[in-house]
Amino acid sequence: MKLDIINKHWKPGFKYGYEKKRVLFQRLVKFLEKRPIVGIVGLRRTGKTVLMQQLMDHLIDKGVPRRNVLYFTFDESVNSLEEVITEYLGTTGVDLGKDRVYLFLDEIQKLREWATQIKIYYDTYPNLKFVVSGSQSLFIRESKESLAGRIITLELPILSFKEFLEFRDKEHLTKNPKMFPSELESEFLYYLKRNFIEIVNEDDEFSRLYLESIVNKVILGDIPTLFAIDNPEKLRTIFMAIVENPGMLLEYKSIAKSFSLNERTVERYVRYLSYSNMIKKVYNYSGSFIASERKLKKAYPAAPCFSLLGTTQSIPKNVENSVALDPRIKFFWRTSTGKEVDFVIKEEKPLPVEVKFKKEISKKDLKPLRVFMKKFGAGSGVLLSRSARAEIEGITIKPAHEWFLE
Repeated sequence: MKLDIINKHWKPGFKYGYEKKRVLFQRLVKFLEKRPIVGIVGLRRTGKTVLMQQLMDHLIDKGVPRRNVLYFTFDESVNSLEEVITEYLGTTGVDLGKDRVYLFLDEIQKLREWATQIKIYYDTYPNLKFVVSGSQSLFIRESKESLAGRIITLELPILSFKEFLEFRDKEHLTKNPKMFPSELESEFLYYLKRNFIEIVNEDDEFSRLYLESIVNKVILGDIPTLFAIDNPEKLRTIFMAIVENPGMLLEYKSIAKSFSLNERTVERYVRYLSYSNMIKKVYNYSGSFIASERKLKKAYPAAPCFSLLGTTQSIPKNVENSVALDPRIKFFWRTSTGKEVDFVIKEEKPLPVEVKFKKEISKKDLKPLRVFMKKFGAGSGVLLSRSARAEIEGITIKPAHEWFLE
């Protein structure tokens, strides 16, 4: 364990120097001086490590002694947190009883019983501030019990369209979207294939290899390490089926038959994909979450750009996929007679959202929204087009890219 190599910021004058910051950065800064542990969750390669390095730069800029900031990634093989802290104290001479110390622990789900180990130090040393990162599953499985009341978790998603434009040095387009409709539409179409920082300016070939590495690392590496997986390749096959068909109905019996699997195994594998942030599940709206949980669900890839790995790519489907990832969206609506609305946002009154990514919108395109609005007493609805814009009987029609800039 060579802490001096991992902790480059211990050298005088060193800065990690990532100038462009995700939206989440400012929220995290506010929690650095609060008592609770901060957990950063999210899919691999969304930038959790860089975010930690930016927070370390921030602390040092504010006058925190360099040796009082420790970074460690559990991609390195160690047996316990005590092993890391013992070497840290021996190397730096820091006194946990007196000094304010910041511990940034990356990929912590790889440390067995991590929550229990952190809890001991958290309860013993009030001056210790923990910032940990990892996959969603680690917090679901461990922190809710072992660290109840001691941890705040914040999710780092894929790039938003607004962040994408900033990393492309085109943030001027966000100031007044109606001044640059053509360029914004063009950038939005490109964004659908580039949701990770490291590929925003790369070509398709590099991007495919990059995305393939994420899929293989999570599905063939991370998930089998955390869960009992009989056949990781089958897990990958299910994920790729969702990539090929964003919004796929999770009919477990049908999926099991297609891939020669047990129905309960399919349900379990889908749950693992959801835990690891590789997919998002959306529930059939009924006015009651319990009732919705019992109904059919849809699944969307965690990033529309995963479509680059598929055999076909549909721009309208990728737009739908992007809308599905809006954190406000948890529902769609579908009846046994075939009536359907793409999404429902549960507010004081439900807000139906339909995606029709085309230039001309017809009365027929508005019908599903009208049916839903009448049935559930919704006062308004939204239809996301390619370029059309209008207000018709409580339905707002707007270009999809404007939805992502609001």
